[in-house]
Amino acid sequence: MAAERDLLVPVLVDAVGRSGTTALMQLLASSPSVFAEREYPYESRYLTYLYSWARLLDGDQKMAGKWERGKMLPEAPNEIGGLPWRDLLPSPSGFASKCFLAAWRHFSEGAPARASHYIEKVPLWVAGAIPSELPEARVIHLIRDPRDVWLSVRSFNAKRGFHAFGRRPGQSEEDYFEDFVAVQRERLGNLVGCGESSHEFVLRYEDMIAGPSESSARLGAWLGLQLRADALEVNRPEHVTSPTVDGSTGRWRRELERVWKKRFRTELGPLMSEFGYR
Repeated sequence: MAAERDLLVPVLVDAVGRSGTTALMQLLASSPSVFAEREYPYESRYLTYLYSWARLLDGDQKMAGKWERGKMLPEAPNEIGGLPWRDLLPSPSGFASKCFLAAWRHFSEGAPARASHYIEKVPLWVAGAIPSELPEARVIHLIRDPRDVWLSVRSFNAKRGFHAFGRRPGQSEEDYFEDFVAVQRERLGNLVGCGESSHEFVLRYEDMIAGPSESSARLGAWLGLQLRADALEVNRPEHVTSPTVDGSTGRWRRELERVWKKRFRTELGPLMSEFGYR
């Protein structure tokens, strides 16, 4: 019998939109030891899907007592949720975790023998939950100057002709700014003092762009991977909103209106300073 292969180590990229996640995924995917779909925009979320599926099995028992047994007869019923019957489960609370680990093992077995890691852009709740399921998981917290993120979001929304990145239909720019700042405040506040540990790594977009060789070396050493700095491709016409790579950092100094500069200083000034954004 063949030896059971090790589980793939998830490398989870945690960031808000327009923070440079695509560039970071390109860098991480430059290692042949990484299992990933190497196609723009790097957003096939296998791990997030499997974990979300497994969580349904624990659920909150909303279906309990409401599920008609006959609904199990047609193929692929579409009203799936938490298990409606639990009397025969020896440990209902651990069922979802065991199913997720079994699914991840099966997924890992499909990777090439040389693959040791898997990379994915994930929402914050997944970045917080997966390490408790897979203790070897690594989380990269990618941050970028909030003022540049704001400008990039505005430009990208205008470029595509619709609102995204948390802006609701019909929402005013003022109301969206309040939501945007609240997300940034919570995110940066949680990362103050985080730095670099055995399982978490805070990376500034600006450092990755200004010093790709140094950043790839640091990340590679942390992950135990050989990363190629020349794999970074940050000038995709359909993705970028700045004419040059260098121009994507500190653009707020040139483009941000005075009123918004003042609002950012008022709302996020001390927190931004914690990360070198002044």
